[in-house]
Amino acid sequence: MKITEDNFDEVFKPQTNHLERAKANKSIADEDVCGFNGWMYETYGEDLDFVRKTAQENPKKVWTILDGDEGMFYVTGFHHVNRIGYFVCEVEFDEEQEIKLYEDF
Repeated sequence: MKITEDNFDEVFKPQTNHLERAKANKSIADEDVCGFNGWMYETYGEDLDFVRKTAQENPKKVWTILDGDEGMFYVTGFHHVNRIGYFVCEVEFDEEQEIKLYEDF
């Protein structure tokens, strides 16, 4: 499945990271940093606690951002290996998906 960040936003509606640390830390909360539009939750601390709790309550709303040999991917669910961060989305995914991020089609 080829998708752009804009398509991902339209389909799954990622939530902005609402935690105080993200608000205070422009490198995470700023819309222009890493192209994640302020959606990314970190892999430690309060962010990780929030994502774990969300994954337990509603696992179909959590996506993991992975860095692989062929670039970055968004994958459904909560994962540890090669993770960069997490998204929590308003819309649940229907089935397991892996989305390769493409700059251009």
